[in-house]
Amino acid sequence: MIDLNFSGTKKLEDVKFKPLEDGQYTFTVSGAEIKDSKDPTKKASMKVVLSLTDDPTKTIWQWLYLDPESEYGMAVLKDFLEKLYHTEIDGNITLDTEDLVGREIQAIVTQEPRQDKPKLMQNVVVEFIAVPF
Repeated sequence: MIDLNFSGTKKLEDVKFKPLEDGQYTFTVSGAEIKDSKDPTKKASMKVVLSLTDDPTKTIWQWLYLDPESEYGMAVLKDFLEKLYHTEIDGNITLDTEDLVGREIQAIVTQEPRQDKPKLMQNVVVEFIAVPF
């Protein structure tokens, strides 16, 4: 048995996840980590946590694929890194996820239904944009 006090508890609709409205936002990378796939036939990916620069309590997650055989995945990763670092990337690099944290990037974000739960909406990055100097 447990005693519970619901005094001051907000309603579910007031605390439930709400995706960002469609638009262009400035984000700060607040976290990044490389995750191995649970599926042995798939390559690792990088989970990047993007927090709104003007309201860090609002975040979105971006998964970037680290599969050198995926032309599209590598192009998306390259585009993200080039816009984050303000430089062209070619050839081999060593990626340190800790170096991403604290950097700013802009993104155009839309809302789309989740594939696994179509009644729920999620944010999707349509395009990354370098933050102007």
